[in-house]
Amino acid sequence: MSSSLVIPDVSDATIGSVLGQCMLIFLTTTESTPGLSPPGVARAWFLFGVMIWNACAIFMPAFPFVDYWSTTLDPDAGSLTTDEQYQRFMFLLYVIWNTMISTNLLKLPTLESTGIAIVTTPPNDFYATIQSSGVFRTYLQTRAQDGYAQANDPSYSYPNKGYYLKVYQNPVGQVPQDPNSIPDPNTWCPLEIHYADGTIARQTPVMPLFSAVNNWFSSEQLEEMNTIAANLYPPRSSTTFQTQKLDFVKTQSSLTDAQKVIAEVWAGTEPERASPPGKIMVVLAVVLMSNSTTLGLAECVALVSGVSFAVFHAAIVSWSLKYKYLQPRPIQVLRQDYASGYLIDPVANAVVPGIRWTPYQQYEKKKTGASVTPAFPDFVSGHSTFTMGAATFIQMLTGTDRIPINNHTMIDPVQVVHPIAHIFDPLTTPCTWVNLMVPPLSSKTAPKVPASSVAMEWTSWSQLAQQVGVSRIYGGIHWPQSNFTGLQVGEWVSLQVMGMIDFSSLGLDFSSLRVSS
Repeated sequence: MSSSLVIPDVSDATIGSVLGQCMLIFLTTTESTPGLSPPGVARAWFLFGVMIWNACAIFMPAFPFVDYWSTTLDPDAGSLTTDEQYQRFMFLLYVIWNTMISTNLLKLPTLESTGIAIVTTPPNDFYATIQSSGVFRTYLQTRAQDGYAQANDPSYSYPNKGYYLKVYQNPVGQVPQDPNSIPDPNTWCPLEIHYADGTIARQTPVMPLFSAVNNWFSSEQLEEMNTIAANLYPPRSSTTFQTQKLDFVKTQSSLTDAQKVIAEVWAGTEPERASPPGKIMVVLAVVLMSNSTTLGLAECVALVSGVSFAVFHAAIVSWSLKYKYLQPRPIQVLRQDYASGYLIDPVANAVVPGIRWTPYQQYEKKKTGASVTPAFPDFVSGHSTFTMGAATFIQMLTGTDRIPINNHTMIDPVQVVHPIAHIFDPLTTPCTWVNLMVPPLSSKTAPKVPASSVAMEWTSWSQLAQQVGVSRIYGGIHWPQSNFTGLQVGEWVSLQVMGMIDFSSLGLDFSSLRVSS
């Protein structure tokens, strides 16, 4: 995909197509930033969403400023035509983009080479005032103080700190580690990956204190969320946990090609491909760019910004739960409980000692260990929380669960689906969204998978969220209850976000999205 974007004249493109292209470029630069974790990506999208929302609020009084940021409204806002609104928004988008480059707040090195050119910039003192007053720069600096920089506190302690579960990529001649040798076998422990070339990668916990980041939820709301999670959390000694463990082993022992494909599509550990929060934004960008949508500026901004609000807060609550419960991942539990037994290796489809079991998700180019299992605890699933949070918000805002992408509109797989996962890389010929297929033998994890093409069939937001959630079970990364609870918490997050902004007062019209095509 091109690293530059020219904003077309209002007569040449809809706001949806332009904003969709901006989202894909923003995703490309974000996902290529080394060390940016899923919650870090969620925060980057939150910044993007807040800034385009407040750019709208400057000249559309119905939009309230969010996140305690304020400036002077455009005195002519009430008399602007649709074309004038579009032109002003494009200018403010230009200011946002270049301010992000100059402040380097998100530390996106490739963003420096990304330029947005304005075709039509109306001469008006208003623009000069906005650009020179530094309101965007001030806003970005304020967000930099939101606690994010202190979230990854190296002094944070947990029972197994300093200990690692050893995983040998080439186990021949290696003595298996006693998985119960860690101080607290019943709580999460990071991995130490021993690669075939002799190098070793030790996982560093990802954002253990992410809940310390300033957010919109009150203590009462967070208490309500914690109650939901507490009622669904299965202690390791419980019947619920033991039952889900047996179900998990059965699933991992008999994965179909379609299930393996789903696991790879949504894995989120591949370099230069979208992380979990970014994948849902790719789909949303396609919706905006689709010929079946005729959305105005207000609708596009409310949709993109609202989803970014929901995804960011989904990251905050899911990471707070992860480090509250410190639930061990499947690789740890199965190696402990089957230390003297045997399991099916889901990649090789062969029997292996339980003490050497690894999950299906193992594709990796950079040696971080993230592909074997993520560097943070299990409960709840971030994938499930992110995606159901987005899906529920979109359903409530638009009044439809249907993913409104025209059945006859051709999409460019290089631009649209390559950013989702490497398994789509063989696709180069334009296709329709409903006929999106994963080609045979395209797996990066298992040879000869899939044996034949696999259809994705993404038609509804709820179905998409359910598929993303279950993909983590297929990948061997999450327990079923972590997926189920993540879906519930994601829905709760969106209900809270919807209640914080009066979207009904914005005069939004999403009727075009509710028409089947």
